[in-house]
Amino acid sequence: MSVLHRGPAVQLYSRSDDQSSAPSLSPTSVVVGQELEMVMTVIVPEGTARDAELYVSFSNTDVIDPASVSLVSVVGPSSGSVRVVCGSDPERDVSALGEAGNFAVDPSSGLVRLGPCTMTNNDTDNGVLESVRVVVRGVVSSNASRSVRGASTSVTGSIASSDIQPPVGNGSVVLTIVEPSMSVPSVRSEQALVDVDGGDSVFFNVSINHTSVSDSSAFRLVLGDAGLVGSSGFGGTPAYSLGRVWVNGIPVSSPGNPADGLAEDADAILYVPELGVGDALEVRFELLLSSSVESGSNYSLPDVTLRWRSSPVSLSEGRNYSASVSEAQELSVLRPSVSLFV
Repeated sequence: MSVLHRGPAVQLYSRSDDQSSAPSLSPTSVVVGQELEMVMTVIVPEGTARDAELYVSFSNTDVIDPASVSLVSVVGPSSGSVRVVCGSDPERDVSALGEAGNFAVDPSSGLVRLGPCTMTNNDTDNGVLESVRVVVRGVVSSNASRSVRGASTSVTGSIASSDIQPPVGNGSVVLTIVEPSMSVPSVRSEQALVDVDGGDSVFFNVSINHTSVSDSSAFRLVLGDAGLVGSSGFGGTPAYSLGRVWVNGIPVSSPGNPADGLAEDADAILYVPELGVGDALEVRFELLLSSSVESGSNYSLPDVTLRWRSSPVSLSEGRNYSASVSEAQELSVLRPSVSLFV
């Protein structure tokens, strides 16, 4: 048996699961519902390490949902020089650490442990560094009490064996949650809402802005008006329908509904896939009064709600947010007049 005289270098970084973002070292901002891959790379010195164990651990469960953690892959050098013997199994490539029985994931903490197995690097060329790469996947938790803006966790990669010195290098990354925060929509009417009639148009303006504490993009943003699918008109039909829409002074040919077609978005005035921090929208829209409005009646409109999400990924993940206008505008419908001449 040969003893490793120098510690293995361990590096760990995170990346979005879709790999659209570049690998990131500490610190890394993440959003609720985001899928992440934690990639640990271990530079394995030449020699043998008995009972070697590789770990990916989390300092707490405030950020990554431990139940979502899984081992994606274990990949050794293309030369095949790093070998392992696990239990009574024959010597195999180090990728065998990723097979059932050779690793475990703790569902309560998210800890990923590979081994213990005897690990040997058979290479004798000191000019070539052989590495083992371990990829772990997890989803940022949607726990309402803990997984909030500013919550953070340290993700650490490590290796342990009685035959090696402590690892050297950057073996951890800090993940910190950021969240989008939108202001309550400010709605303004362009005309006096008195003595209007069926078939008339009324125009409104809405300002959509991030708040000062917002530190992430708002995804799948929907400006909705419940009155568009309501039953306040005569016979239980909507009292008005959506006409034209302008965004920052530019006409929008179609408000655009989310591709997933959720029933809750049937009231959409406007759909925006993503609104970055610091970006703002001025929305002008037209409501067409239906012929079903009752003469002499009063209506509160528009019934506006702004909805958005923390992440653009699957609707089963992420966090939903909403903000509703506290006071709608009062509209009065023209009363019929009767004249009698004698």
